[in-house]
Amino acid sequence: MAASTSLQLLGEFALRAGSRVVLNESWRRGRAKSLLKLVALAPGHRLHREQVMEALWPDLDPDAGMNQLYKSIHFLKAELASIGLQAPLRIVDQQVALDGAVGVDADRFRKCADLARRDGSDRRRFAEAIAAYPGELLPGDRLEEWTTAPREELARLHRELLVELSRLEEAEGDDRAAITALREVLQGDPTDEYAHRALMRLFATMGDRGQAIRQYHACRDALRRELDVDPSPATEALHRSLLEESVASAEGVGAARATLQEELADAMRRAGDVEHSTPLYEQALGGFDAAGDSHAVLRVGGKAALGQLLRGDIPAATRLVDATRRGLGEQSPAYVTARTYYLLAQLRWHSGRYAEALAAAERSLTAALEGTDVPQQAAALEILALACHALGDWRRGVSAEIRRHSLAIEDGFRVDEAFEGHLCLWEYHLYGDRPYAEVERSVTEALAQAEAVGDLRAMAVCEHALGSLHFVTGRWHDSRDELARSVRLARAVGASQAAIIGEQRLGLLETAVGQSADGRRRLERVLTEARDADSLITHHHSGTRIRAALARTHLQAGALDDARASVDEAFAAQRDLGGCVSCDSLLYPTAVPVYLATGAIDRASLASSQADATAGAFGSRAWVAAADHARGLLLAAQDEGAMADASLSAAVSTFERLGQPYDLARSLTALAFVRGRSPRRRDDAAGLSRRADELYRTIGARPDPERIRLVLGRARGRSGEGPVR
Repeated sequence: MAASTSLQLLGEFALRAGSRVVLNESWRRGRAKSLLKLVALAPGHRLHREQVMEALWPDLDPDAGMNQLYKSIHFLKAELASIGLQAPLRIVDQQVALDGAVGVDADRFRKCADLARRDGSDRRRFAEAIAAYPGELLPGDRLEEWTTAPREELARLHRELLVELSRLEEAEGDDRAAITALREVLQGDPTDEYAHRALMRLFATMGDRGQAIRQYHACRDALRRELDVDPSPATEALHRSLLEESVASAEGVGAARATLQEELADAMRRAGDVEHSTPLYEQALGGFDAAGDSHAVLRVGGKAALGQLLRGDIPAATRLVDATRRGLGEQSPAYVTARTYYLLAQLRWHSGRYAEALAAAERSLTAALEGTDVPQQAAALEILALACHALGDWRRGVSAEIRRHSLAIEDGFRVDEAFEGHLCLWEYHLYGDRPYAEVERSVTEALAQAEAVGDLRAMAVCEHALGSLHFVTGRWHDSRDELARSVRLARAVGASQAAIIGEQRLGLLETAVGQSADGRRRLERVLTEARDADSLITHHHSGTRIRAALARTHLQAGALDDARASVDEAFAAQRDLGGCVSCDSLLYPTAVPVYLATGAIDRASLASSQADATAGAFGSRAWVAAADHARGLLLAAQDEGAMADASLSAAVSTFERLGQPYDLARSLTALAFVRGRSPRRRDDAAGLSRRADELYRTIGARPDPERIRLVLGRARGRSGEGPVR
């Protein structure tokens, strides 16, 4: 071949002799072209003929493949011979090789890139290397598997050169040139978060925070469109900092400032910061109200109400929802009406007014169906399902859940957060005042309904409900199987929060049967999973629950420092992310014995009061009994024997009526310890202990007396394990 012969693979395919194109994609010999491209991409521009046949003729036997190889080389020779050129390919020692005189543009690009990086600071060399990449590798061969790896490698190298050039331009003070380089990165890969963040920082440095915030939206839209994911924590953090600066610099209380406050609150909520986002929504609400923007007032009022609901401030949420309802009129958008009644249904549900919650949910669904907001229709179905469940109509509730899931499939949005966020709240009604046999029958019927239509998500809910129910009723073999199935189903549909809650319950079960090490490992693993999750609901609901379960596991093992750390972290998560009535109901009764065992009597007293308040507000007899048990331990530690006896006796009576043998045995053990302090009641104490031991044996649980002695002995300064810290 002549020395000026070159092969272009980047941007388009062409074989050139000097400046003349002698072959391109229009040549009809497709496999001969592919052979030339394949060998040009191989290391050293040579491939064993068997590798060639495997890549180009994988379905042919060796003889037929060899025949096709020689025919392709013949076609290439004949085509070029007709214009007086030699073929660029030859077979040497069973290898197909490219003539060493043929230049390949991909080689030149790599060489230029290497020279630029070796120097590291010469912008001209980086520009030359970037110019040597006119476009992606062999765009006409995207479906050929052997082009994928080199195409991605060269595209990645091109993006890296652009990023490095942008850094050099920025260091030299040429922000515009840096922006140009980063925009070229995004032309090749619109999901490159580093490039988006770099542009956000550059625009902010130039004083254009508005453009920086718009760049964030472009990033978020690209990630959701291309990958169905949200921006990373680093991108979200930069976005929040830009919004905070914009809010701080905005003047007055008008709509412009309120818009920034709303967007900042949205960003905070996505990051799980319910505590700080909610007041910001209320500030934005005031700004929109002052500006007379009634639609914005309705929209932001709903967001503020939801925030107060997540924080557990029912009166504040009620005030906001009532104000939003007063603002509704015939001209109000359907989605605003639907959202307002959705929030009203949530309020009524959380307040235990389930019939009213159902009515509000039905009105929300009716309004949502008048518009085109499919996610709002799904939200209305979600709270409708919860209301039906609370009223004992599991069949209608699961029907609503199945319908909601089908909407998500048809419209392509995620239902995970709503589904998962309320899963822990469903448990509250499993431990309520309906007979457990009745609940089991309803859930079993709902499970059959979900299985009949193959809705894995609804099946996961039902299996989890049955597993939780059988946990408290002492059917632990069934519980273990059902919870394990619920976890498998939840992971199969990508519902990480549902899986985490199921794992948390399994961890408690392992601890209860004496497998504390296994329970601890499981709980620590899912706590790490929850920390790494990008879901607000996962952070909101999982942190408190898992840490409370870990505290119980550590306490059972006598690891008091670890138990105390878990409880303190659970309360910190609660402060940061807002309360959840079901999650908190698990934390407070667990915190009391942990604080007693570590000598923090004042904190134990506060946790006991919180347990009483939660149980009193929602009236669940199981929660009231758990609060009675915790208060009994506190009173025993304070040497209030008679009052401790009364509280623990009340817990025993309630757990016995409800049919919760494990909780009954634990309360019997604590009551036996209290009565055993009095010489006159030691016979009673022995009888209580025997009864508790029989219950432990029946359900396969580890007896609890050592933990009770540890808690109350240290709390009263009688432990032989050293001073209380």
